[in-house]
Amino acid sequence: MSLPNQRGFSRRLWARTFDLTMDSVKWDSPPSFLARPARAAERILLNQSSLADAVQQDVVKAGLVAQPDALQAGAPAVSQPENRSVLRLSGELATRPLLDQPELPVLTHLGGLRPTVVRLGVGWDGRVQHALLERTSGDSAADATALEIIRQVGFEVTTRLDPEQPTWGVATFYWATVPPVPAAEAATESAP
Repeated sequence: MSLPNQRGFSRRLWARTFDLTMDSVKWDSPPSFLARPARAAERILLNQSSLADAVQQDVVKAGLVAQPDALQAGAPAVSQPENRSVLRLSGELATRPLLDQPELPVLTHLGGLRPTVVRLGVGWDGRVQHALLERTSGDSAADATALEIIRQVGFEVTTRLDPEQPTWGVATFYWATVPPVPAAEAATESAP
Protein backbone atom coordinates (compact mmCIF):
# COMPACT_ATOMS: atom_id res chain seq x y z
CA MET A 1 0.00 0.00 0.00
CA SER A 2 1.31 3.45 -0.84
CA LEU A 3 0.71 6.41 1.34
CA PRO A 4 0.41 9.87 -0.19
CA ASN A 5 2.73 12.64 0.97
CA GLN A 6 3.72 16.11 -0.28
CA ARG A 7 5.76 14.74 -3.20
CA GLY A 8 3.26 12.04 -4.22
CA PHE A 9 3.26 8.43 -3.06
CA SER A 10 5.94 7.05 -0.79
CA ARG A 11 8.48 5.23 -2.88
CA ARG A 12 9.40 2.70 -0.24
CA LEU A 13 5.88 1.22 -0.10
CA TRP A 14 5.26 1.65 -3.82
CA ALA A 15 8.37 -0.30 -4.82
CA ARG A 16 7.83 -3.19 -2.38
CA THR A 17 6.86 -6.50 -3.99
CA PHE A 18 5.07 -9.36 -2.34
CA ASP A 19 5.71 -13.07 -2.70
CA LEU A 20 2.40 -14.64 -3.72
CA THR A 21 3.32 -18.27 -4.15
CA MET A 22 0.60 -20.73 -3.24
CA ASP A 23 0.83 -24.41 -2.61
CA SER A 24 -1.68 -26.37 -4.61
CA VAL A 25 -4.02 -28.66 -2.76
CA LYS A 26 -3.45 -32.35 -3.38
CA TRP A 27 -6.56 -34.45 -2.93
CA ASP A 28 -5.67 -37.96 -1.80
CA SER A 29 -9.21 -38.90 -0.79
CA PRO A 30 -12.69 -37.62 -1.65
CA PRO A 31 -14.10 -34.83 0.51
CA SER A 32 -15.48 -36.10 3.80
CA PHE A 33 -19.03 -34.81 3.17
CA LEU A 34 -19.35 -37.26 0.26
CA ALA A 35 -18.53 -40.23 2.47
CA ARG A 36 -21.22 -39.71 5.12
CA PRO A 37 -24.55 -41.55 4.87
CA ALA A 38 -27.64 -39.65 3.69
CA ARG A 39 -30.00 -38.32 6.35
CA ALA A 40 -33.71 -39.19 6.36
CA ALA A 41 -34.75 -35.91 4.72
CA GLU A 42 -32.09 -36.36 2.05
CA ARG A 43 -33.20 -39.95 1.38
CA ILE A 44 -36.70 -38.67 0.58
CA LEU A 45 -35.24 -36.32 -2.00
CA LEU A 46 -32.97 -39.00 -3.40
CA ASN A 47 -35.89 -41.40 -3.87
CA GLN A 48 -37.90 -38.89 -5.92
CA SER A 49 -37.81 -39.18 -9.67
CA SER A 50 -35.62 -36.76 -11.54
CA LEU A 51 -37.00 -33.92 -13.61
CA ALA A 52 -36.21 -35.83 -16.80
CA ASP A 53 -38.14 -38.87 -15.53
CA ALA A 54 -41.11 -36.72 -14.52
CA VAL A 55 -41.21 -35.06 -17.96
CA GLN A 56 -40.97 -38.47 -19.66
CA GLN A 57 -43.90 -39.76 -17.58
CA ASP A 58 -46.00 -36.69 -18.45
CA VAL A 59 -45.18 -37.09 -22.15
CA VAL A 60 -46.20 -40.76 -22.08
CA LYS A 61 -49.43 -39.89 -20.22
CA ALA A 62 -50.27 -37.21 -22.79
CA GLY A 63 -49.77 -39.73 -25.58
CA LEU A 64 -47.07 -37.76 -27.37
CA VAL A 65 -44.79 -40.81 -27.58
CA ALA A 66 -45.49 -44.49 -27.65
CA GLN A 67 -45.49 -46.44 -24.39
CA PRO A 68 -42.11 -47.99 -23.42
CA ASP A 69 -43.64 -51.50 -23.81
CA ALA A 70 -44.78 -50.61 -27.32
CA LEU A 71 -41.25 -49.50 -28.19
CA GLN A 72 -39.94 -52.97 -27.41
CA ALA A 73 -42.69 -54.57 -29.52
CA GLY A 74 -41.42 -52.78 -32.63
CA ALA A 75 -43.94 -49.93 -32.72
CA PRO A 76 -42.80 -46.58 -34.11
CA ALA A 77 -40.71 -44.66 -31.57
CA VAL A 78 -42.53 -41.34 -31.75
CA SER A 79 -46.10 -40.69 -32.77
CA GLN A 80 -47.05 -37.37 -34.29
CA PRO A 81 -48.41 -35.05 -31.56
CA GLU A 82 -51.82 -33.55 -32.12
CA ASN A 83 -51.95 -29.84 -32.67
CA ARG A 84 -54.91 -29.08 -30.44
CA SER A 85 -55.84 -26.46 -27.91
CA VAL A 86 -56.22 -27.53 -24.28
CA LEU A 87 -58.41 -26.30 -21.42
CA ARG A 88 -57.14 -26.78 -17.84
CA LEU A 89 -59.23 -26.04 -14.75
CA SER A 90 -57.71 -25.22 -11.38
CA GLY A 91 -58.91 -24.13 -7.96
CA GLU A 92 -62.15 -25.53 -6.59
CA LEU A 93 -63.41 -26.22 -10.12
CA ALA A 94 -60.64 -28.75 -10.77
CA THR A 95 -62.62 -31.35 -8.77
CA ARG A 96 -65.97 -30.53 -10.35
CA PRO A 97 -66.53 -32.53 -13.56
CA LEU A 98 -67.57 -30.96 -16.86
CA LEU A 99 -70.77 -32.22 -18.48
CA ASP A 100 -69.05 -32.30 -21.87
CA GLN A 101 -65.61 -31.26 -23.11
CA PRO A 102 -65.80 -28.11 -25.22
CA GLU A 103 -64.42 -28.10 -28.75
CA LEU A 104 -61.43 -25.76 -28.77
CA PRO A 105 -60.31 -24.31 -32.10
CA VAL A 106 -56.80 -24.24 -33.51
CA LEU A 107 -56.12 -20.55 -34.06
CA THR A 108 -54.40 -18.96 -37.03
CA HIS A 109 -51.60 -16.83 -35.64
CA LEU A 110 -48.04 -15.98 -36.57
CA GLY A 111 -45.99 -17.56 -33.76
CA GLY A 112 -47.39 -18.86 -30.49
CA LEU A 113 -49.85 -17.36 -28.07
CA ARG A 114 -49.59 -17.08 -24.32
CA PRO A 115 -52.29 -18.95 -22.40
CA THR A 116 -55.56 -17.11 -21.83
CA VAL A 117 -56.52 -17.20 -18.15
CA VAL A 118 -60.17 -16.72 -17.16
CA ARG A 119 -61.43 -16.58 -13.57
CA LEU A 120 -64.92 -18.01 -13.33
CA GLY A 121 -67.65 -18.61 -10.81
CA VAL A 122 -70.05 -21.53 -11.30
CA GLY A 123 -73.43 -21.80 -9.57
CA TRP A 124 -74.81 -24.89 -7.86
CA ASP A 125 -76.75 -25.72 -11.05
CA GLY A 126 -73.53 -26.00 -13.09
CA ARG A 127 -73.95 -22.84 -15.14
CA VAL A 128 -71.18 -20.26 -15.36
CA GLN A 129 -72.32 -17.13 -13.54
CA HIS A 130 -69.15 -15.05 -13.71
CA ALA A 131 -66.34 -15.08 -16.28
CA LEU A 132 -63.56 -12.50 -16.01
CA LEU A 133 -60.50 -12.27 -18.21
CA GLU A 134 -57.59 -12.43 -15.79
CA ARG A 135 -54.65 -12.62 -18.20
CA THR A 136 -54.66 -12.02 -21.93
CA SER A 137 -52.99 -14.19 -24.53
CA GLY A 138 -51.93 -11.14 -26.50
CA ASP A 139 -54.63 -11.71 -29.14
CA SER A 140 -58.05 -10.17 -28.50
CA ALA A 141 -59.79 -12.69 -30.79
CA ALA A 142 -58.38 -15.62 -28.78
CA ASP A 143 -59.46 -13.97 -25.52
CA ALA A 144 -62.99 -13.37 -26.86
CA THR A 145 -63.15 -17.01 -28.02
CA ALA A 146 -62.07 -18.19 -24.56
CA LEU A 147 -64.76 -16.11 -22.84
CA GLU A 148 -67.41 -17.33 -25.29
CA ILE A 149 -66.45 -20.98 -24.83
CA ILE A 150 -66.23 -20.83 -21.04
CA ARG A 151 -69.66 -19.17 -20.75
CA GLN A 152 -71.19 -22.13 -22.65
CA VAL A 153 -69.51 -24.83 -20.56
CA GLY A 154 -71.70 -26.79 -18.16
CA PHE A 155 -70.52 -28.35 -14.91
CA GLU A 156 -72.05 -31.12 -12.84
CA VAL A 157 -74.74 -30.05 -10.36
CA THR A 158 -73.48 -29.83 -6.78
CA THR A 159 -75.08 -29.91 -3.36
CA ARG A 160 -73.30 -27.24 -1.36
CA LEU A 161 -74.24 -25.87 2.01
CA ASP A 162 -74.69 -22.39 0.53
CA PRO A 163 -76.25 -22.64 -2.96
CA GLU A 164 -75.97 -18.87 -3.44
CA GLN A 165 -72.17 -18.99 -3.16
CA PRO A 166 -70.56 -19.84 -6.53
CA THR A 167 -67.67 -22.26 -6.89
CA TRP A 168 -64.63 -20.25 -8.02
CA GLY A 169 -61.79 -21.45 -10.16
CA VAL A 170 -59.47 -20.61 -13.01
CA ALA A 171 -59.74 -21.83 -16.61
CA THR A 172 -56.50 -21.70 -18.58
CA PHE A 173 -56.67 -22.03 -22.36
CA TYR A 174 -53.46 -23.26 -24.00
CA TRP A 175 -53.90 -22.35 -27.65
CA ALA A 176 -52.65 -24.42 -30.56
CA THR A 177 -51.74 -22.24 -33.50
CA VAL A 178 -51.06 -22.67 -37.19
CA PRO A 179 -49.27 -20.05 -39.27
CA PRO A 180 -51.43 -17.97 -41.61
CA VAL A 181 -51.42 -18.91 -45.27
CA PRO A 182 -49.57 -16.27 -47.33
CA ALA A 183 -51.78 -14.30 -49.73
CA ALA A 184 -50.01 -15.69 -52.83
CA GLU A 185 -50.65 -19.31 -51.75
CA ALA A 186 -54.25 -18.55 -50.81
CA ALA A 187 -54.89 -17.07 -54.27
CA THR A 188 -53.43 -20.13 -56.06
CA GLU A 189 -55.47 -22.53 -53.88
CA SER A 190 -58.74 -20.72 -54.57
CA ALA A 191 -58.15 -20.48 -58.34
CA PRO A 192 -59.49 -23.49 -60.38
